[in-house]
Amino acid sequence: MVHPQDFVDAQLCEELGFVGCLVIVFLEVAILLRLLYVARHAVDHMGCFICVGLAAMIFIQAAEN
Repeated sequence: MVHPQDFVDAQLCEELGFVGCLVIVFLEVAILLRLLYVARHAVDHMGCFICVGLAAMIFIQAAEN
């Protein structure tokens, strides 16, 4: 089932153009890298798993769109 929020990146890129699309991709990569940094420096395994799971969810959605 396709949800309307699945196409947020596509809609924003259409409205903002190429430069806006690059900014969105840059911000998504920055969030992904920050989550992986936090996961690497997490004190316990649960914090690491949560950060890696969030990073995977964001990366999969970004790669799909």
